Amino acid sequence: MHVRGVTIAMMSVALAGLASGCATGPGTSRASRANVAGTADRLEQDADLLARDSAEAPARGDYASSSARDTHQLAMDSHELRRTVEDRDSSDAAVQAAFDRVSRSFHAVRDEVNHTDTEAAQRDFHPVATDYRDLRNDLGEPADHEARADYPPPPIER
Repeated sequence: MHVRGVTIAMMSVALAGLASGCATGPGTSRASRANVAGTADRLEQDADLLARDSAEAPARGDYASSSARDTHQLAMDSHELRRTVEDRDSSDAAVQAAFDRVSRSFHAVRDEVNHTDTEAAQRDFHPVATDYRDLRNDLGEPADHEARADYPPPPIER
């Protein structure tokens, strides 16, 4: 009888642990959500700085002002991701959807910067790219094929 009680107690503890793991889902523990929120906050701040630099760029002759709009959108999307992650009631699907918006915004900005092909734009963009890569890693997302060192691919010579 005593063995049966111990077995039931152990199974209850194991099931409770399993249930709590299922409730939070993979990659959404408090610690990882805190990491994601912190990284999203850094990305938001660095994107805001880049947006301000982009807005001033025409006066300096650096790169197109349209990147200011794209960069501002990236900052807003990063802010929304941080808020979603910090909301304890948000689902993994909501976090993924918010990250997908950040990813689209990031790639739009990255494409603008790559299109300008200026050293100043690349230098200003570097912290944003680093933050995005950290965010992607925090979320356990696979590396983007566009994140390779040889992106954009060199033009085809004819």
